[in-house]
Amino acid sequence: MLWYLKVLSQYVDFATRASRREFWWFVLIHFLIIVLLVPMEIAFGFWNMTYGFGYISTPYLVLTLLPAIAVAVRRLHDTGRSGWWLLINVLPAIGSLILLFFYCQKTEDQTNRFGPSPKAPSTRHSGSAEQA
Repeated sequence: MLWYLKVLSQYVDFATRASRREFWWFVLIHFLIIVLLVPMEIAFGFWNMTYGFGYISTPYLVLTLLPAIAVAVRRLHDTGRSGWWLLINVLPAIGSLILLFFYCQKTEDQTNRFGPSPKAPSTRHSGSAEQA
């Protein structure tokens, strides 16, 4: 959960790097929140069947859009790529697969043009998130 909160706190940070751990923990928790919210909205009548959106999940998705884009850009930076690679997502199917491949790649251990490695001792966190 600390990784999720870290990403939310860096919602406008498009300049640094994000480790695989930071990125994938955010993706997992974000996904789980949506998976829990939508059935609850449907069950309690907070889902608009006519237009197909939830009165809670839709604002949540809008509010977390910028942090999600920022962590994706930082993850690309961590692999040595520009954040502009996100635009490859406009290619149906193949763009998403290419991004998935990039997101899964190993962190560049050395400092790159986007800053020091998140694995470097000076940039590591202390606490339970490190153990997760």
